[in-house]
Amino acid sequence: MNYCVGSLQEKHQTRLFGDGGAIPTSTHQLIFKKIRRTSALRFLIENHYLHRSAPVSFSFGAFFDGFLVGALTIGKPASHTLIEGVAGKENAVRVFELNRLYLFDFIPKNSESRFIAWVCKQLPKEIILVSYADSAFGHIGCVYQANGWKYTGTSTPFIDWTMNGKDHRSIPKHKRSDHSKLYSIERSKKFRYVKFLNKDYSQLKYKILPYPKRKDLFIMGRTNDFNVA
Repeated sequence: MNYCVGSLQEKHQTRLFGDGGAIPTSTHQLIFKKIRRTSALRFLIENHYLHRSAPVSFSFGAFFDGFLVGALTIGKPASHTLIEGVAGKENAVRVFELNRLYLFDFIPKNSESRFIAWVCKQLPKEIILVSYADSAFGHIGCVYQANGWKYTGTSTPFIDWTMNGKDHRSIPKHKRSDHSKLYSIERSKKFRYVKFLNKDYSQLKYKILPYPKRKDLFIMGRTNDFNVA
């Protein structure tokens, strides 16, 4: 079956609603399915705020009226420190990261939480999931809190090299050689969440902390010009 993927949100809205089509009013109108890695990445690179690829071991889509309106991917984290730090070196093979999640803005509230909950039920129970909520975009991880993930603190401070405000990973390799245009910037702190799908947290190495609140964004120097997620 061919799905409509990779279109801009406005094109989806025009196709869905332009001729009087139904508007989704409930998260239960969405259908979740496994989709191909290429389809998920194409959709996410175009629509997710990072606009770049990520390691993908599992990929899923959210559909409304036959159209792909959201995608979620899970892959192995790039950081070996993280992989071994969550539950020890002996459990490193079990650790995966929920690294991309995007649903179009016109999708009903709470759809992200339901999407995540559904995906967790499709994965092998021995998997340990990690995900981050980026404070730079006003996210504190409400979707993870709603699904019972454990909050384990913020990410370690890290320095990125940027060019014209773009992360170095988004800059073509042939342009990275021009060091005169590169400058360093501290990566924003991210709230780290962990979920053991078998619900046995006895091997978790991180300390479980109280969920962060919106006020924590102000403490971290963020403005209030964001929607909390």
